[in-house]
Amino acid sequence: MQPQHIAELILSGFRNHYKLFQAITAKAPLAFAQRDWQKINEISKLRISHYDDRVNETIAKLKSLNEQQIITLDQTCWLETKQLYQQFLRFHPQAELAETFYNSVFCRLFHRRYFNNDFIFVKATLADAPALPMEAEYRSYHPVVDGLRPTIRKIINQFDFKAPFVDLERDIRLLVKAFYKQAPDTHHQAWQMRFDILQAPFYRNKAAYIVGRVVSESGVQPFIIAV
Repeated sequence: MQPQHIAELILSGFRNHYKLFQAITAKAPLAFAQRDWQKINEISKLRISHYDDRVNETIAKLKSLNEQQIITLDQTCWLETKQLYQQFLRFHPQAELAETFYNSVFCRLFHRRYFNNDFIFVKATLADAPALPMEAEYRSYHPVVDGLRPTIRKIINQFDFKAPFVDLERDIRLLVKAFYKQAPDTHHQAWQMRFDILQAPFYRNKAAYIVGRVVSESGVQPFIIAV
């Protein structure tokens, strides 16, 4: 089997996984708004089980080809497969997720002793790839434009949780207070930072989470806001 065929088959498996993942995740906002916690738990479980199913499905497709490179580790073949797969991801918006999927397929096909060597992805492809548009996965907000508190309000209003806040202004005040408390040594002015926020919230159990990061002169600091 040609390395390109293997790489394409694994990437196809990832595409199937991500498409199903998005479809399942799309059901979470309505379940959250309706306080259907059982449905939220079912969605969380499905996201995990569907990943395993797609990995196993991809492995089954590889094994069904009955090629020697799949049955035993052909180092030359798999090194080239990884290189080709990496090329496929240079402009892929979910490159890191696709790398994880590749690693899962490889490590289940072969022994985990290969976990930290050249056959799998350890360094992210995107580290050396051309920069993706910022809007691909997250949206950026700049407090220098509106100020910190209005920016936080804008971030929260970006999402449609399909349920009203009891007291949004109080929550914003508490978020501003928590922001400064968490970063006592980096009280940057508004013009010294930006917020990058994932386009979609994360739902788990009885909460929704806004996921983002603060980018400043001090570096990058991830954060999560529970709603």
